[in-house]
Amino acid sequence: MFAKLVSRLRQISLSFGMMNRKVTSVRLKKSEKSLPSFERRGWGWFSFFAKGLKLENWGLTFSEPLLNSLFDPKDSPGEIRGDFSSQNLKLLSRIHVVVFFYVAVLPLFFCVGEVDGQNLNRYEFSERHMGSDFGIILYAESDSIANAASDSVYARIEELNGVMSDYMEESELSRLSRTSGSGRRVELSKDLYRVLSEAQWMSYRTDGLFDVTIGPMTKSWRELRRSANPVLPSGSEQMQIKERVGYEHLVLNHEDQTARLLRRDMSLDLGGIGKGFAADEAMSVLISFGIHSALIDAGGDVTLGDPPPDRETWTTAVPKLITRDGTEVIRLQLSNHSVATSGDLYQFAMVDGVRYSHILNPETGLGSTLQVQATVVSKTGTHADAWASVLSLMRPEEGIKFIEQVDGTEAILFVREGDSVKEFMSSGMSFFLISE
Repeated sequence: MFAKLVSRLRQISLSFGMMNRKVTSVRLKKSEKSLPSFERRGWGWFSFFAKGLKLENWGLTFSEPLLNSLFDPKDSPGEIRGDFSSQNLKLLSRIHVVVFFYVAVLPLFFCVGEVDGQNLNRYEFSERHMGSDFGIILYAESDSIANAASDSVYARIEELNGVMSDYMEESELSRLSRTSGSGRRVELSKDLYRVLSEAQWMSYRTDGLFDVTIGPMTKSWRELRRSANPVLPSGSEQMQIKERVGYEHLVLNHEDQTARLLRRDMSLDLGGIGKGFAADEAMSVLISFGIHSALIDAGGDVTLGDPPPDRETWTTAVPKLITRDGTEVIRLQLSNHSVATSGDLYQFAMVDGVRYSHILNPETGLGSTLQVQATVVSKTGTHADAWASVLSLMRPEEGIKFIEQVDGTEAILFVREGDSVKEFMSSGMSFFLISE
């Protein structure tokens, strides 16, 4: 089998050799049907790759006979048409190398991975950090690698807790909050600067609906939820709290990685993004150990790497709603993505007969009453965590419209209206859903 593969690689290389020899004698004549026809042969990824390189912008197009010959040497080599200045010839040479890598070399790595995957064992770990259970499922070659990797993951999560916690008085975040209103520029660690930068970008995208300066509101709401007879803050109390909240009062300086909090008695709260960020970092630790097939469960928000060796994807279940018969779930199939759910399914407060979510709206200082539960799939845990929080604060139609503008992100929303539940879904979410 390996000899057959080597022979095929030689054929592909020869085809590319013919490509290079032919470029000196032809002239531009674009064939618009070449790539779509090639897609019908089952090699649509190649046209995607070619379009991604924007070859037409360089005056280069591939004819169908040539594309066919790359995978069937019996076909004629075809021709490349284009404006072949010396610059384009150099560019074409580079394309030769890159395309050869994708077509010929990269599949070898997948072949090796399949062989190695047969020797991997499944391991599961769980520890409590950041007020939640952090679970790990990973596939490794030995107990020693799995144990060392999981120990490093939990050490990294605890390190981040010391950076991002708003419960710990001596966390880096709490120390920064205590400088509010002083005018001081505080130098930040790499971790805190990264997560605050992400948060500020999301605040800008949502016009402040996502806001990590919400700490004063969070403290007030925690006290309310602990009360046996909760009472909403008065109008004047809410105004005093709102004066200390606003992402525009947090100023980051990229050049020296410093931060300033402009208002007095400000307080930062990374509860809407911290666990997702920690899950991303945990996955990076596993990858540093050579572990790619892994799952990180950060209190229900899940970040996934490559699927298990014998599977095409991971399968994960997320809650849909609570009924008299229990909690219904939806099942997702995905890998190298993260999924997060946010809403008032488990955490809420009843005040004067009104149900308030634990997710606070920075505009009101109160928990949301929309009863929207959002599940988001994104490329990183950081983004999935934050966008899920945002969508639970938006009306469902607005939320779906918003998420359609966010690259690499999909969502499904469940809204309780009386005894019924309505479902709203972004255009690409069905790709991840498993039909019951």
